[in-house]
Amino acid sequence: MIAVKFEAEVQNGMIKIPKKYANLESMQIEVVAKVLDENRKDAHSSIFEPDNREPVSDEYLMENWRALVSEGLSNS
Repeated sequence: MIAVKFEAEVQNGMIKIPKKYANLESMQIEVVAKVLDENRKDAHSSIFEPDNREPVSDEYLMENWRALVSEGLSNS
């Protein structure tokens, strides 16, 4: 598994991959997004877990990211 981290803005439903990660072209990838623009009034309006619970906190993600990734991988 290869993991990369970068910041990007979503525009028209798309994320532009930085040139330094051009090797990802035509690969199937899994994207996990952390919203950085929390001051926008609509930042959390439609980001819910699959069972429609409230958005999770940064603290929850930091403490539970391994379990969440494992769960996501086991469901694929």
